[in-house]
Amino acid sequence: MSALAAAFGQLRTEFAENLRLRYGVWLVAAILLIYFALLQNERAQAVFASYVAEANRLSRTAALLEREDWPQLLAAEREAHDRLAALIWQAESEGLAQAELQSEVRRMVEAARLTGVLIRTGISQPVPDMPDVWRIQMRVTGGYAQGAELRLLHAVATHPKRLVVDRLDITRTNSRLTLMVSAYFAGFAAERESER
Repeated sequence: MSALAAAFGQLRTEFAENLRLRYGVWLVAAILLIYFALLQNERAQAVFASYVAEANRLSRTAALLEREDWPQLLAAEREAHDRLAALIWQAESEGLAQAELQSEVRRMVEAARLTGVLIRTGISQPVPDMPDVWRIQMRVTGGYAQGAELRLLHAVATHPKRLVVDRLDITRTNSRLTLMVSAYFAGFAAERESER
């Protein structure tokens, strides 16, 4: 303990005699004080920003609670949901989705009276950022008589469920066309997850 007291006494003597040491210690203390003040200021700003965000959210919530048209908004949302759900194809599995799309494409091709038709399944993949929605693609190649290509495009465009034309190549010299069409299916993501 006496060694510690001696070291402390020597430090006190050096501090009293050395002006640069005093300035250095006071400068370090001032820097630390400013650092802690800035750190506390940042914390206070973060707390204030959080408080302002929560106060704004509370005021918006209070304004929403004062609305009296909730039943009408709910009915409109249900109607929009049903309208959009009618545009999305439904299937229980990927195979059934491919079969359903192929059957529908075959029906449209027959109605358009294409000849020498070959229908092949294209990609089948989940849609990014849309859980439980899959994109199924079909490729149709065949010959056509004048006007058949327009009947086919009209059938695709006016189909009650949404079909997307990914690619259309028409060769007039030998009257052949290639059509790639995609449909978006929902309903079989749970099955795909259980297979993993």
